[in-house]
Amino acid sequence: MTVSPKNEYSQLRRKAEDLLSSETEKIENLSPSEIKKLYHELRVHQAELEMQNDEMRLKQEELESLRNEYQDLFDLAPVGYLILDQNGIVLGANLTLCQLLNRERKSLVKRPFIVHLIQEDFSVFFSFLENIFSGGKLKTTDIRLKRKNGKFFHAQLYGILVRTNNNQEPQCRISIRDVTVSKKAEETSLMLTQAVESVAEGCIITDPNQYDNPTIYANRAFEQMTGYSVQETIGQNCRFLQGKDTNPQVISEISDAIQERRTFQGEILNYRKDNTPFWNYLTISPIFSETGELRYFVGIQNDVTERNQDRDKLKLAKDLAEHANRSKSEFLANMSHEIRTPLNAIVGFSQLLLRRAQNVQFPDNSAQYLESISISGKHLSELINDILDLSKIESGKMFIDEENFDLTSEIRGIFQIYRSMASEKQVNLEYKIDENIPQRVFLDRTKINQIIMNLLANAIKFTPEGKSVMLLVQRCETDGILFQVNDEGIGIEKERQSAIFSAFEQADKTMTRRFGGTGLGLAITKKIVELLKGKISVESEVNQGSTFSVILPLKEADPVTDNDEQESFTGNRFAEDSRILIAEDNLMNQELIKAVFEELELPVYLANDGIEAVEMAKTIKPELIFMDIHMPKMDGLHASKEILEISELKNTPIIALSADAFAEEQKFAYEAGIRDYLIKPLVMEKLLPILNKFLRPRQ
Repeated sequence: MTVSPKNEYSQLRRKAEDLLSSETEKIENLSPSEIKKLYHELRVHQAELEMQNDEMRLKQEELESLRNEYQDLFDLAPVGYLILDQNGIVLGANLTLCQLLNRERKSLVKRPFIVHLIQEDFSVFFSFLENIFSGGKLKTTDIRLKRKNGKFFHAQLYGILVRTNNNQEPQCRISIRDVTVSKKAEETSLMLTQAVESVAEGCIITDPNQYDNPTIYANRAFEQMTGYSVQETIGQNCRFLQGKDTNPQVISEISDAIQERRTFQGEILNYRKDNTPFWNYLTISPIFSETGELRYFVGIQNDVTERNQDRDKLKLAKDLAEHANRSKSEFLANMSHEIRTPLNAIVGFSQLLLRRAQNVQFPDNSAQYLESISISGKHLSELINDILDLSKIESGKMFIDEENFDLTSEIRGIFQIYRSMASEKQVNLEYKIDENIPQRVFLDRTKINQIIMNLLANAIKFTPEGKSVMLLVQRCETDGILFQVNDEGIGIEKERQSAIFSAFEQADKTMTRRFGGTGLGLAITKKIVELLKGKISVESEVNQGSTFSVILPLKEADPVTDNDEQESFTGNRFAEDSRILIAEDNLMNQELIKAVFEELELPVYLANDGIEAVEMAKTIKPELIFMDIHMPKMDGLHASKEILEISELKNTPIIALSADAFAEEQKFAYEAGIRDYLIKPLVMEKLLPILNKFLRPRQ
């Protein structure tokens, strides 16, 4: 035990007084010189005592200063300090601990420290104390402590046993740190590690701040993907996965991305430990510190070998499908051409004969036979158009071509066409147009005509004699237009109503035999409606009739002036000296064309192939050329290009006259400089507008 300077001085004084009292008699017998000597010695001792007293006072002040410094260090330490006895009673606590617990020191001292613990951690804390008091070595543990507001924080405790010099009971001195942040970071790190370890993608982390950017982490998926263990991977640059067939260009791109500290994404051919190749879809991302320093690169790896194999198979299948589709298109184009060529003669000659029958007396029933031939030819032509339309729709080659036109006039024209068809069956055909329908619309006229005509033809076909068919056109509240065809026909069973919109399907398998047709009309109609962003539906009852409804988006168009309207073709006659060149290799079609133009009192020049057409164009310098596309020696496209390259003929209008109805062929024709495209069989209603446009009228 340390003795203070003040106590030491008091003890010394008492000893001196006792000594002086015992020596009083001796002093009385001393001579004056001896007394003087003794007095001197006393004065010296007194001076020494005063000097010792001053020294002791300085030491006391120094100790007091050190004690204050210790107290400051104790209170202001960055960690909490706690002194406990063997029973866990608080003997002392610094200010940092008070701040951690949000309590005053007086509320801690001389009270059990356990009241500040989460109950679940009591046993951990008592075990910690027992280990300290039994062993005396530095011990550590983690517990949760409660603040005054009831919230807890994670604390890390370091404790050691301390014994005092006067054999008092031992004490436990503990430092306490708030490790909540680091605990959460540790939990987050553990969670992320477990997440990375559980993912199916390979993951590696490299350190670009070390030589050769070595791998410092690899997950289990990387082991499974490559066959290399984590131990074999750590410390290596990832290039060890590359092999003889790895693309050097990709290797260079990865190297550049790493050098430029940016992300890389792409496929690379890597090799497993057993030297089997695999396609690796690799993503390399740089990781920066808060201060912008590059810390790591993270590589995520996906084995896409099977996906690439599937992709190759799909590409092969796609190529085969496209080849088959091209073959089908070529077949349909060839069939269309081969069928339309004789059909052109059938329809054309029957029309000519019907026109002449008006002025010439034919034998009995001859005119009726001609009418039957003409109707059959047109029906066959429509059948070919249906097949081609379905093919174009399914291959995605049918497009929307919107124009400004008079919808009411168009519907009246369609009605006039189908009124005769209905009359032949003795079916009553009527139409009604809502007065709210705008005069002019901006829609695809051809496709709307096709929709209405298909629905009307279908309704008339299946409506018995004496019954009615009604075409209704009205405006919808949702800014759309409704085309509705009601019939009093045979109706459709409920279970067959969805099937009728499929290709080659009808309401009953016997319909083809009873009513004819292929079952393409409604399928094509539905696909055209969907192409136009519309909807089609049917309501029907057997023997009660059917109602087909089509709703299309409505786009109003600005009204046009009289100058915008097409000219009337009635009574058109052209200059007698008009020069018309026709290139046609089929003799039957040549005869037909000559006959058609004779009806119009127009002379024509005929060329049998493309080469002949070019030479004749140079000689006669025609005002108008009709060009067949498929001809021997030189086809119509090449012939047209050569003609238009001649300076004197560069502005000559060339009109395609072909049995090929595919859009691709028409596109190629327009690219070659052809002005318009007529599809065989030749129809007067389409020929006359072209003649009227390009030929001089008769004076």
